[in-house]
Amino acid sequence: MDNEEYYNYGYYDLNSTCPEGYYMYTLDTVGSWSFHVGAAMAYIIAIFNVLVVYMFIKTKNITPTTIIFIGLAFSDTLSALCLSLPLHYGIVMNYISQIDTPISKIRYEYCTFLIIAEGPLFFAIHDVSIFFTTMLGVIKSLAIQFPIWFKINVGKKLPVSISLIFLATNISLEMHPVLTFSFRSDVDGWCCNNEAYSTYFYEYSIVGQWVLPIIYLTAFITMIITTCFIVGKLTCCRSSISMVQISDAARQRFRRVSMIVVIITVVFITSEILDFVLIISPLLMFVFGLPDVFESKWYFEAFRYQRIILETGMGSLFFIYLTTSKELRDNLKGIVNM
Repeated sequence: MDNEEYYNYGYYDLNSTCPEGYYMYTLDTVGSWSFHVGAAMAYIIAIFNVLVVYMFIKTKNITPTTIIFIGLAFSDTLSALCLSLPLHYGIVMNYISQIDTPISKIRYEYCTFLIIAEGPLFFAIHDVSIFFTTMLGVIKSLAIQFPIWFKINVGKKLPVSISLIFLATNISLEMHPVLTFSFRSDVDGWCCNNEAYSTYFYEYSIVGQWVLPIIYLTAFITMIITTCFIVGKLTCCRSSISMVQISDAARQRFRRVSMIVVIITVVFITSEILDFVLIISPLLMFVFGLPDVFESKWYFEAFRYQRIILETGMGSLFFIYLTTSKELRDNLKGIVNM
C-alpha cells in the first residue's frame, strides 16, 4: 500500500527529517472553515446542554429516563468539546502549518494533546452517548411492555451505575492502544509518529477490528428495533399498552416522553451514519470481504464534515426537548426571567 493512502491517519513520509522508524504526522485540513464552525457549535452545545441539565433538574418528577437525558447532555457536551476545540486551538495558536491542505504538519509539543483528545478520548466519551441513546429505547420499551415490573425494579440508580461501568470499560478499550504510540520531534520541531499509531487508525487493533464494531452494530440494531417497537405501540397498537393505573395527565406525559425518545434516536442514527460506517468497516472488510471504505474518495470528502454532522445532532437535542415539553419551556422561561 502506498504511503499516500495513509495521509489522513498521520502516516506520511514527507521527508527524512524524522528519526529512523518514524514518519511525519500530518492532518487533512482541507475545508478549514468547518473547524471554526465546529468550535463555535461546540460552545453553543455546551451552553444549551447546561440549560438542559438545569431544566431537567428542576422538573417535578425525575425518572430513570430523565437521568439518561441528563447523562446524554453531559456526554454530548464533552464529546463536542473533544472533537472540535483541540484542533481549533491548534489552528489559532499556529501549532498547525499549511492550513487547507491534506498534509498539514503539527508542532511536537501539541501533537500528543491533539491526538489523545480527538482520538481515543473523544471515542470513549462519544461511545457513552451511543450507550445512553440505546438505553433510552430499551428502558422506554420495557416501561411500555412491562410497566408494573419496570416501576418496581428499575430505579434511578440503575442507569447511573451501568453508565459508569460502561464508561470505565470503554475508556480502557479505547485508551489501551495509546500505550503503543510513540512521538518524536524532527529537526524543525514538527511531530513524528511511529508506525503503531498509523496501524491503529488504519487497520485498528483486535479491539477495533472485532469488539467495537460488534458493540456498535448491536447498539444500532437495538436502537432501530426499540424505535420501531415504541412507534408501533404508540400508533397502531395504542390500545394494547398495559399501563399502571395512573392519571390521564401522567399517561399523556408518558406518551410524550416516549415520542421524545423516538425523535432523539432517529436524529442520533442519522447524524451517526458516517461514524457508524467508519467503525464497522473493519468488520465488513474482514468478515464479508467488502471493499475498504477508507479507499473510497466519496467517504473522504464526506468525512471532512463529520464534526459538523455530529454536532448538529448533538445540538438538536435542546430544541427537541423545548418543542416537545411545556414543562421544560416553562423552566427555561424561569431561567430567562431570573
